Amino acid sequence: MVFLVSNVFMILLGMQTSYCQDYLNYLSISNRLVNFNLSSVSALENRQVQTNAFDIKIKSSYSFSVYAIISNYYSSTGYVLASNMLSVKLNTVVPSRTANFNDIPISGGNQLIIQGLRTGSQLYTYTFNMNVGPIGFDVPPGSFNATILFTMTRP
Repeated sequence: MVFLVSNVFMILLGMQTSYCQDYLNYLSISNRLVNFNLSSVSALENRQVQTNAFDIKIKSSYSFSVYAIISNYYSSTGYVLASNMLSVKLNTVVPSRTANFNDIPISGGNQLIIQGLRTGSQLYTYTFNMNVGPIGFDVPPGSFNATILFTMTRP
């Protein structure tokens, strides 16, 4: 049996530098993410990782929680990917502090990705990898776009 793989693109939109709250309590997001181009058998069969895809910088006078949710999704074919196809994994925290370095699936429900104690005047940078797949051979060729919304709250 021969599989002909056209192109499956995963584009994550809406990741741009943004700020919330005030100068003592804020979250900023910087994006280095590029498209996932799944155009080979190997790319469909294996998880694709973009190392250091984005940074979340946090300064907070209080304990805090950061959540991620897919707030918008579009598929050129109408196909909805499984909820475990997109995930993030913390790569580094500077300066060092206790954090969750496990793979966290991102879906249509809020997912806790960072929980921390007050930072005071110190700025902390959390650098994440973005993971897609493995997609497999049941997904029709097309473009898939997801917008990820990040929120910071007090626990």
